[in-house]
Amino acid sequence: MENPVIFYNSIDVLVLPSNNKLEAFGMVVAEAIKSGCRVVVSDMPGMRDLVIQSDAGYLFDPNNPFDLAEKLKLVVKDGRVDKKNNLWKIEDVVQKYEKLL
Repeated sequence: MENPVIFYNSIDVLVLPSNNKLEAFGMVVAEAIKSGCRVVVSDMPGMRDLVIQSDAGYLFDPNNPFDLAEKLKLVVKDGRVDKKNNLWKIEDVVQKYEKLL
């Protein structure tokens, strides 16, 4: 993507379903959180840590589509989107990522 900032500024919620542990840490999740997007992601090790530490969204069981539906309802219901005041500064994203390693 040429300019991900434009993309993230155009969305309120990022949904990233995955059941592949090899792609469990997605930089896209960190970028979305940094941009103030709420995230709904599969409960996988790398993504789990980002969501829990940032309180930026919800985790769902990747083998349960009903759990995904419930988490989508919750993110719409809670209405927490902070586009003006990014949830994290880029330095915070890097620091949290380094702690995971």
